[in-house]
This record gives sequence, C-alpha cells and structure tokens, in this order.
Amino acid sequence: MNKVKNRATINYNVCYGGIPEEISEMLEYAEYTEAEIDKYDYVAHCERIAEGLVNHIDANIPPFNLKFLKLIRPKYYNHDSDTIVVEYKSIKVLKQAIIEQELEKELKEYIKESTTKASGYTPYYNLSHIYNNNNLLAGCMLQVIIDNTELGLELPAIISNTLK
Repeated sequence: MNKVKNRATINYNVCYGGIPEEISEMLEYAEYTEAEIDKYDYVAHCERIAEGLVNHIDANIPPFNLKFLKLIRPKYYNHDSDTIVVEYKSIKVLKQAIIEQELEKELKEYIKESTTKASGYTPYYNLSHIYNNNNLLAGCMLQVIIDNTELGLELPAIISNTLK
C-alpha cells in the first residue's frame, strides 16, 4: 500500500452524536418510514457528507486537487471531533489560496489559538511543529478557509444533497 505524502486533516463535526435533528426531519419529510429511518446507514451517510464537503471545497477553490481519504469518528465526542482526512497536491497552492482570500491574519490566529494551552485544553503541537510540518500546516489552512469563507455557510446544502 502506498503511503500518502501530502495528507491533511480537517476537524469538522460531520456526525456529532446520533442522527442530528435536521437530518431526522429531512428523512421524515422525504417520506421514509420509521422502519427505514431506524435501518438508515448513518455511518455511510456521515462518510458521504465528509466526501461531499471535500469535493465542494475542491470545486470552489481550485486547483486544490483534494481527495477524500476517510472520515475518523471518535468513540467519545467529549474528547475529540470528527476528522476528515484528505490528500492534497501542493502546500504552495494552499498558501496561495490563503493569500488570495486574505486570510493570513486568521491563519496566524488559528495556529496561535490551536497551540496555546487553556483551561481544559492541552494542545498536541506547538507553533514550530505546525510551521515545520506541511501536513499540519495544510490542515490549519484548510480549516481556516472553511471557517472564514462562504464554504462553511454552504454546508447545510451539502448535507441535504447527501439525502437525495
């Protein structure tokens, strides 16, 4: 098996907890029976949402060439969140997108916040770890782009489209 060199993660609560209320309502509105809702493959649905998010980012901020690899769902959400693992083509492309979207300040703030100890939070990495590891830096860049552009606002439509 080939090891993916350019691999980043996006922390996003794709499927926090059980079936979210809005998905449950959409299933009911789509005229699924209660038995069909009970049998619904929620794990596969979460993976479709995550892959749809990655495809949406890639389509709207080219030429990222992102490829969805997998969705990691934690056993306990009070310790972690869903993590989307992606393959990216080039760190240079991501850096250019940060510059074009004028998100340099937001990126620095995000990295600083992510690496600063706070009450109830101990960071995994320090500043030098992130700035010296392209995969960690790429994950931060993707997170900032999602959190600070219209892409994050379009997620309900992505979730809705996965039900069709």
